[in-house]
Amino acid sequence: MFRKVLVVLNCAAVFGMAVSQAMAGPLPNVVLYDNFDDGNYLDDGWSVTDPRGISTPAAPTIASISQENYAVAANGYGEAMIFHPIAVNSTPVRVEMRARSTRVTEVWLCNGTDFYQMMDYGEFDDVRMAIHYQGSEIEYLRDSIPDDPDGWHLFEFSRDAQGWWSFSLDSVMFAEDFANETSMTSFDGVAFMLRPFGRNETSAIDWVRVSIPEPATLLLLALGGLALIRRRK
Repeated sequence: MFRKVLVVLNCAAVFGMAVSQAMAGPLPNVVLYDNFDDGNYLDDGWSVTDPRGISTPAAPTIASISQENYAVAANGYGEAMIFHPIAVNSTPVRVEMRARSTRVTEVWLCNGTDFYQMMDYGEFDDVRMAIHYQGSEIEYLRDSIPDDPDGWHLFEFSRDAQGWWSFSLDSVMFAEDFANETSMTSFDGVAFMLRPFGRNETSAIDWVRVSIPEPATLLLLALGGLALIRRRK
């Protein structure tokens, strides 16, 4: 009797934890976060590298151009790029960046020379997401940024456990389940491509975060445990 009560209490505790987590939403497991506020990205593991190995990019600058302090930026002509190694093996994945662009600001989620390309496509006042995989490019999302397209915005690209991608702009759902794409589930790096391509143009990223969303599975486990107890009665 004592063991049965203890099991019920344990399941109830798990049930309470699961309900609170479900109400709070998925909990992120952060793989990489950098806001560049220390003013030096090289000391934080970034390198001036093209993960495709097909160009010699310029080094972006660190500039105090964001209301939230420093950002990694490129001005004028040409391309600037930095790369940070990570180790991710997951179908659920989330990539967030606070960025602004008068031409192109990109974050890449890389697997070798293949990558998911997520863009603040300021040249056309758009947001864009595509995959570059085994020599081919497929575009899955392109839509207009409705307000202040050249200003600072929070971009969030996320893929759930079933492979569905969604996009939020400034913490508001913008395109839910716009593509089911799981060509890559392992990632070895994050890269920025900053392409201002103009004397008075700026491409900049204030911060980036890569995380693995954790589904709220404890609720199902708790309910399953309670059902098992009922059957044994």
